[in-house]
Amino acid sequence: MVLVLSKHASYLYLPFCVDTVFDFRDARHCCMAGRPRAWKGDGGTRNFDSKSRRISAHDPCQSPYIDFFAASDVKGLPKPAVIVCPGGAYRYTVMDKEGSAIARRFNQAGVSALVLKYRTPDNREGALQDLQRALSLTRSHAFEWDIDPDCIGVIGFSAGGHLAASASTQFLARRYEAIDSVDTLSCRPDFVMLVYPAYLDDKQGNVSADINLQVDIPPSLILHSEDDRNHVTGSRLYAKRLKKKGGQHAFKLYSSGGHGYGLHSKGEARVWPDEAIQWLRAIGTQ
Repeated sequence: MVLVLSKHASYLYLPFCVDTVFDFRDARHCCMAGRPRAWKGDGGTRNFDSKSRRISAHDPCQSPYIDFFAASDVKGLPKPAVIVCPGGAYRYTVMDKEGSAIARRFNQAGVSALVLKYRTPDNREGALQDLQRALSLTRSHAFEWDIDPDCIGVIGFSAGGHLAASASTQFLARRYEAIDSVDTLSCRPDFVMLVYPAYLDDKQGNVSADINLQVDIPPSLILHSEDDRNHVTGSRLYAKRLKKKGGQHAFKLYSSGGHGYGLHSKGEARVWPDEAIQWLRAIGTQ
């Protein structure tokens, strides 16, 4: 694992092979290069200005990492944290408007955030492995990052919403062979927020088969707009099943907003960030 610290965020790479070779030939891009081969523990630390980092939202990713955005210390207590899963149809990840911008918005509310760049393109299994590892890894660093290990959730957008829902229902079995002691820690999120999630239904009137409705699903908030016609059906179906199960689940359906707006909706959905933070407080995360 390599932790690269900067003024605004920490860049933590998530190794999934027994061994991995790291090559920092370009610290500005902070890339993990080389084929997965040998990972023998912690690597070094390198400082750089995060403003010089340029990674396109459309870059494919074979080397997952998380960007850590720490909330300011107000009360001196461990903070809740949310892992942010950007969208991109599982072809790429929108790391700006559905990533770093979201992290900073939650920081303002006293919630630390970690933006996950999961593997793409067309690698749903790899993406789920990356999120499971990120959840356990965050718990393993909870003390040093000033995070409450019992209050680590996930927020996902579009395809990232499907990924978040998958992680919140497929936590009983880890989807990869354990690497180290980190993988003894739970990969179950303590809460999830799904913002205009995609792929939640099978297009035949049922919740998608990869959403396991039989487990103890953590508190879940679904936020969607009626005019997102390609994906809102899945949210309706999933919200109905969650309501039937009972628990601290909520469904916010807006009349307008569309899809893919991040923090910049011009429709009724523009209030979603405030309502998401209110919901977090209502379920006892702050």
